[in-house]
Amino acid sequence: LEQGVIREIVEETGLVVDVVKPIYSATERREWQDHKRSAVFIFYSARTDSNEVQVSYEHSEYQWVKLVDAIDQVEYYLHKRLLEYVYTNNIKL
Repeated sequence: LEQGVIREIVEETGLVVDVVKPIYSATERREWQDHKRSAVFIFYSARTDSNEVQVSYEHSEYQWVKLVDAIDQVEYYLHKRLLEYVYTNNIKL
């Protein structure tokens, strides 16, 4: 899984990272092609020596923000739960 995380980050941002550890997971039932499917989400922390992001064609912009500000800005509920979990539990990234 870690190699997939690294590959996705490079593809989406151009950043070369070291995956540190899984920090949050969630499961849910989703409708997919007219069937209910179970989905498992695993979120990892990662480190990089660079802050020069090159966004892929899938994105139009990015910004670096403080964790507490990200909680207010993010719209997708699963990302919001992840950030709230990290903040509430004082997880060091």
